[in-house]
Amino acid sequence: MYSISLSTDPYIRPLRLLKIGVSSNIFAACIYLLIMPHLHSFWSLGAVIFISVFSISYFFHSPEATLGRMFGLANFVMTTGISNTQTYSFNYAVDQLLVFIIVVAIFACVSTFTFNLRPEVQYLNLLRRFFKGASYLLSDQKNKHTTKDSAWQRYLRRHYINEIESIPHIIRGWIPEISQDIEKSELIKITVVLEALSIRLSVLMDEFKTAENSQLYKTLKHDIHGWSTQLMTDFTKLVEEPSCETLEATLKLRETRLPEIEDTISKAEQEQSKYDGELGERLNIYRILGGIRSVYQALEDYEEQSQKVDWPYLKEARF
Repeated sequence: MYSISLSTDPYIRPLRLLKIGVSSNIFAACIYLLIMPHLHSFWSLGAVIFISVFSISYFFHSPEATLGRMFGLANFVMTTGISNTQTYSFNYAVDQLLVFIIVVAIFACVSTFTFNLRPEVQYLNLLRRFFKGASYLLSDQKNKHTTKDSAWQRYLRRHYINEIESIPHIIRGWIPEISQDIEKSELIKITVVLEALSIRLSVLMDEFKTAENSQLYKTLKHDIHGWSTQLMTDFTKLVEEPSCETLEATLKLRETRLPEIEDTISKAEQEQSKYDGELGERLNIYRILGGIRSVYQALEDYEEQSQKVDWPYLKEARF
């Protein structure tokens, strides 16, 4: 339950957790030891539960007090331990407090010795993870027709699809704690662009999967994967440098590459007169071409928005 509470606020410092957790444990222990032993009916128990939950939710209703609300509710449930056969023990309440302190101590050790909890560092690391996942998916799609699809490859594909779908939401959790010297609205706009890019990549991967047995797709595969290769190169550069500085030369080719998409669409139209396949297969090709174009557009939006972010400050070392 503690892990669920912390999942939405990964930047929280251990000492802040200790203050909130100990207070909520003491509150729950008082109800457990001083009030609940005197209850003799389900009506009275229900009233105590309602008043306790309502009080916690009321006093910690603001977005800034989300952590206090989650820990208060979690410790109330864990400490009271309501069941059909209810027993009461002072040692049980103390044990719950000690368990919480141990959990916080472990969290403090892990956060100190294994990774940097600075929000700026985590923001950059998550950007790199996102673009690494996008690069892998395009690389995997390019090599899918030349190598046998193994269980490990299917696992990695599902893993990286989950990465690009979940990371934009995780990034939002770190933004509130980033230094006030950085304009956070610009960082949020970056996240919005990533969410759009995530949706477009997921849809594109679905269309590629649908087209696996299409004869028309095999005819146009070389042209399609020529664009995919360029996109893969772009994402690989973003893994190394999320600030988009390395994409300036590549993005200048956009004006020549986008007309190539139109030429390939015209080529597909010419193939229609020779190809006797189903209409769905031809529509699938159009969706793939449109998907690639939309990914290019999202990449352009990212490049435009990244110019408004103070990247040197984000990368600056602090102690």
